[in-house]
Amino acid sequence: MNLLENKRLKNTFAKALILICGVILIDFVAPKEEVETIVVDKTRVLENKQSVARNYYYAYYITTEEAVVPVSESFQKKSIAGDAVKITFSPIFNEVHRVTAVQRQESEIYSQRIFSGCILPLLGIGILGLGFRKGARVNTLVFATEVVLIINFIYLLY
Repeated sequence: MNLLENKRLKNTFAKALILICGVILIDFVAPKEEVETIVVDKTRVLENKQSVARNYYYAYYITTEEAVVPVSESFQKKSIAGDAVKITFSPIFNEVHRVTAVQRQESEIYSQRIFSGCILPLLGIGILGLGFRKGARVNTLVFATEVVLIINFIYLLY
């Protein structure tokens, strides 16, 4: 494979990733499917971070008739079994986007959803676009961005 074919392959791959970023952004902003359901249970799970400091944190979930939904600590503590909640799911990847407690009119957007559905794709489009303009000077940055975007896409698929 000569140098010109290699550059074309890189550009095609970057364009495909920009298209995937666009699909992820559309999924984030498109009208959502809303489901009203009942809280069945609440759970606090100890999550371990494998690091030198051996840190840990708690993850909070509410279990409904439809799904297990990650929520903030305050939202989970205010929820009780039998509460009605509205859950909005993204149309393409079926990710939880927003949870609303109907009686309290309290709502929250899942923060990881904001990061994986909005911030990462916008950064990806910007950095890949920069790669087209600057060429070989930003190859490492473009490669790292491509890896992160592929991992994010796989995460959204599963």
